[in-house]
Amino acid sequence: MNNISLYTYSIVLSISEADSLELLKERLLIISELMSHFKEEISEVKTANLKIKGLYEIQISICNIFINAALEFNETENIAILDQLKEVDEKFNEFLILKEEYETEEGADELFSNITFNRELKDSYADTITNIIQKAELLLILSINVEDEEDIYYITEILERLEAAGRLDEFLKSLENELINYPDSITILYTLSDIYKRKDMVEEEYNTIMSLEEFANNTPDARFSYNFIYDRREYIESEYDISKFLQLGSIRVTTAPEGASIYINRIYKGTSPITFKFCIL
Repeated sequence: MNNISLYTYSIVLSISEADSLELLKERLLIISELMSHFKEEISEVKTANLKIKGLYEIQISICNIFINAALEFNETENIAILDQLKEVDEKFNEFLILKEEYETEEGADELFSNITFNRELKDSYADTITNIIQKAELLLILSINVEDEEDIYYITEILERLEAAGRLDEFLKSLENELINYPDSITILYTLSDIYKRKDMVEEEYNTIMSLEEFANNTPDARFSYNFIYDRREYIESEYDISKFLQLGSIRVTTAPEGASIYINRIYKGTSPITFKFCIL
């Protein structure tokens, strides 16, 4: 592993520690700077062989894709920049084909030994940027309070980008896992209900709406508007036989000692002793 890819690997390990968009953006800037350095090294290689020169130009174009993607996200926070990384694979495949073809050219061995651009380096940068953006997606969602129409529009915009990129299922799994870390997040519950709606997962959507409503009722300072879910709840109840996938009931939970945190389906309900209504799947 060369110094550049080793440093990139250290960035990957530190992504999990980044708990803000600012820290993630700092890591993207490092990626951009490393790629700029690599690009400079490639640009300094001199060759009169036009074929091999073309091979180096492909490497430079790959560097530019990485650099532009990192800088664009830092400026716009647009998660759609991940689509740009698809072009990296296309360019890299072109690079490999030409490299194999040009390896018999005079002086090729010396030129190829100057700079090693391999699959490991390409994957290292692509995976790092992807991991950063995917974590940024969660942080963008968690930063929304779901208090007004502007918040709803922002969530909708993010989900539409993910859906268009074919990454909604992947994001759903991440969000469901994140609910464990943020069990009292109205934002996550609302976003999950929206994703379930898009995927026609009526049972999951309805139960999430019910949990969202219950949690909001038990949180006096919550500024969540029921208007965002009330119409959808009414629609489901009018179009589906909800008795097929839930039963309504109540339960009282006590513990010794008192004061234990109570969760149902990974959603925080309060501390014991507590009595509340709930949905049985």
